[in-house]
Amino acid sequence: METQLATINTDNYEVMADAMGMGTQVSSDMTLSIPRMKISHQPIMDTIETKGKKRQMEVVPGGTFSIVDNSGKTFYCEGITFRPFLQRFRYTRWIPFNAPDKYGKKGKFIKSIFVTQDEFKSSDLMDDDGGFNCGRPSGYIPDWKALPEATQRLIYSVKRVRALFGIASSKETMNEKGEVDNTKITMPVIWEINNKDAFKVMGESIDKYISAKRLLPEHELVISTEGTSMPNGNMVYKPVPTIDLTKKIDISSDDQEAFSTFVEWVDGQNSYITKKYKEKSATNSFSNDDDQVIEEFIDVIEDV
Repeated sequence: METQLATINTDNYEVMADAMGMGTQVSSDMTLSIPRMKISHQPIMDTIETKGKKRQMEVVPGGTFSIVDNSGKTFYCEGITFRPFLQRFRYTRWIPFNAPDKYGKKGKFIKSIFVTQDEFKSSDLMDDDGGFNCGRPSGYIPDWKALPEATQRLIYSVKRVRALFGIASSKETMNEKGEVDNTKITMPVIWEINNKDAFKVMGESIDKYISAKRLLPEHELVISTEGTSMPNGNMVYKPVPTIDLTKKIDISSDDQEAFSTFVEWVDGQNSYITKKYKEKSATNSFSNDDDQVIEEFIDVIEDV
């Protein structure tokens, strides 16, 4: 697999926009560890004692951004400033186990390689289970209702992922007890978005860069969240990003290094998945076990 461009050149928009995975308006094992960012749908509850009585209270609200750094520490932020550097796409699929394994895991994820937006629209993607697209059939489906129910469930279980790599920062963070830490954070993150509404919203933000012919790191997104109530009473949150295209950021040597790190991470991930694909593809086939997994498929809250 070819190594992608690892230097930002603001004088060549078309080449750099393609390398950053922004799309166009016209026609080895992983060695790096990058913190992961997501939106937490569920609030964190804790026992609080007031006037001699203990009560369960919400200490970190739903819709809060969480970032787990490389030491395992989690930072919670009610809003985030995000400066994107790279965009990629992949498929993922959650497969539940019949019973937790010896490590307590309830299932596993199958993941495809990362690709650019144009490749995502036109190519089948190798996955680490020896197949393509995490089991999702290729091509356009002309008659959804004609598909067997098991096939429909399988397709529903495969998520499209928009992966954004960038620098997240916040002037204020909280811990899991809701205690405010005034220490500012600025760190590189991976944000893998599979919620369909969030997927669309963040795509619309990237389109604004493309329309203005601006590269991703040249502007920051200020992102809050808003929630929607589900029939079961739970809340699902989506990002609400804003961008100021009048405030352009110059590319520094640190930015060049950050971009190179993100590209290297994607190359490493793809090399690892390609290796797994080759190991399993020779003997991989759709088996009775897969039928059983599909029949036992459980709903998983979409992550953002």
